[in-house]
Amino acid sequence: ISKNNALGIINIISNVEKIAYGTRNFVETHNFSLEELNNYQKRIVEKNSEIYGSSICFEPYEADSTQKLYSIFYYKQNNDIKFSDLSSEDYHYPEKDWYKIPKKQNQAMWSEPYYDEGGGDILMTTFSVPFYRISPNGKVLRGIITCDLSLSFLKEYISKNQLIENSYAFVISKQGKFLAHPDTSIIMKKDLFDISNDKKIPELAILGKRMLNGEE
Repeated sequence: ISKNNALGIINIISNVEKIAYGTRNFVETHNFSLEELNNYQKRIVEKNSEIYGSSICFEPYEADSTQKLYSIFYYKQNNDIKFSDLSSEDYHYPEKDWYKIPKKQNQAMWSEPYYDEGGGDILMTTFSVPFYRISPNGKVLRGIITCDLSLSFLKEYISKNQLIENSYAFVISKQGKFLAHPDTSIIMKKDLFDISNDKKIPELAILGKRMLNGEE
């Protein structure tokens, strides 16, 4: 049962990645107006229950030669699809880790979970994928595509898949922080090693190290 639960979470993560790669394929292989791209991105968020939101954020002047920054971000709120401008001075996406780190490393990657103040305004983790255009000098970065996974979505998923009576499941990040747990007060605030110290259970720290090493 526990393995099926883990596989279910892996499938969710895999689906989020596939959505982001699919958007990259569309952006890189189609000619489109910005209106068409907005409509495409809104449909992506509407049709995929796994993601909380998704964005297409461009490098300076790559979307519009007259506009330095341009972003498209749609997200779910109260059974509706909302739009937010991530290029505003209050948010300014080029300085966010989910943008600048994949840009610098030139690769797709998951962010450590964070509270997205001014954007989605929830606890979430983001999968970021760079996208490009071909120039006479080779590939040129056009921007970053993101898909966001809500930590509340993860918590709801594992709460529906109880392993055995009087048990619960939890999810940790690669740094050991709790991403999903029945006790919401410790999510993103404590890790397994904090609990080991608090409860004076040294075996839990050993277990945590094994978990972070990918053992079963």
